[in-house]
Amino acid sequence: MMRLRRASVIVLLSLLTSAATAHGESPWTVWRITKGTWKPISVWATQKECEVELPRYAVPTDGTLLVDAFVYGWICLPDTVDPRGPKGK
Repeated sequence: MMRLRRASVIVLLSLLTSAATAHGESPWTVWRITKGTWKPISVWATQKECEVELPRYAVPTDGTLLVDAFVYGWICLPDTVDPRGPKGK
């Protein structure tokens, strides 16, 4: 009886572990806002891959070049988030 219980626990833990690793991370989307409208640009498997695709330079009005700057209008969001807001009624 004890062996059966131990085997059941091992099988249960194996199933939970495999389900957790199979889920992984959801896709991430690069979004850009232009003229008040959000548009999806590209989709990536991980947040890190998505953030690599964001623009990393900006040229302010004084003409200086900013490297690794936050560039307004670009953002990475998980595929479960839509910056355009809820759909439907």
